[in-house]
Amino acid sequence: MPALPETIENFVLSLGLELIGITDGSSLLQLREELNRRNLARCTTPFETTDKFKRTDPAHILPGCRSIIILALPYRVPEWPEEPAIPAPQGKVARCARGLDYHLVMEQKASRVVDYLKDNISQNFTYRICVDKTPLVERALALKAGGSTGCNGTLITSRFGSWVSPGEILLDIPLPAYTGNHGYCIECGKCQEICPTGVLNATPYPNFNNCISFITQNKSFIPPEAREKMGLHTYGCDLCQEVCPANKHVFTSPIQELQQVFLPAHPLLIPFLSLSKKEYALTAGATSARWCKQRTLLRNAVINLGNSQDERAVPALSRLLHENPRSDLRGYAAWALGKTGGARAKKQLELSLAREHNRSAAGEIIRALETSSHL
Repeated sequence: MPALPETIENFVLSLGLELIGITDGSSLLQLREELNRRNLARCTTPFETTDKFKRTDPAHILPGCRSIIILALPYRVPEWPEEPAIPAPQGKVARCARGLDYHLVMEQKASRVVDYLKDNISQNFTYRICVDKTPLVERALALKAGGSTGCNGTLITSRFGSWVSPGEILLDIPLPAYTGNHGYCIECGKCQEICPTGVLNATPYPNFNNCISFITQNKSFIPPEAREKMGLHTYGCDLCQEVCPANKHVFTSPIQELQQVFLPAHPLLIPFLSLSKKEYALTAGATSARWCKQRTLLRNAVINLGNSQDERAVPALSRLLHENPRSDLRGYAAWALGKTGGARAKKQLELSLAREHNRSAAGEIIRALETSSHL
């Protein structure tokens, strides 16, 4: 006898998760047309495949898929009292990347849901757990199961607001359709107003290539105009969620595995430039930020320091400019020094230009010298 959706939801809640709902494993046919239009409008990010069938057909992930359980893992943990402000440039890290990698936590808890199903369903089944690592459009599945998303594209739950990450369990057996508790978007426009790049106001589709969160995770070259809009964001961006009315008076995550902070909300940027591999593994490397690698976060910290325009960063940026083997990082360091300005920064740029053999990095140095001369 199959487990009733209500009993599944009770077990899911006991794990600290939310049950968004249960839906069938049929293809998301309407979404295919939208994906086609997004591709034509060049609104697809490098994180996404352009294969619309893989994105919309669960059978590509699990052959014979007949039902899908959509879960949500709350990751917003209680805020500790702020320490006195440290007089040094600091970055900003999104909530999803401060604690233990939520992918690992969700996979472990979803496995427990599978074990529960095995104990309560008489027939054998095959399954697949998905946590942000398959082509399937997770939010579209959540909507199909009765969930809700905001104008910023985030999934909204009633108890935890949008501070959640989705995950799915694909099954080759049918389960009754079910909709759990979910929140809603009042379309107030606050998320659109606060977005630094205006991506949420773009028509006909938001181009998330311009989203600050995407830019901090993208491993490709970041042009100067995008660097400035990054501000002090070292990884991710929570601005649109922080102003969302759906996130007022919501619960913090009860999941114990997420309570320890590995990457602080406001990391000190200058020490970040010299983290050893071991130090990185024990901090950012333990969080969901690890997937974009240390080199990407190092690049972001350099850009953050440029936007801080704090002259105390000049020695650290100068060492990168003179000694780092990566020509792209030398270019970002030059840009940051140009933004900082001052006689010390200008001198270091002039010294490095005389021995820089990479054309791209040399171009960054020249532009930085032009910038610093106007400060």
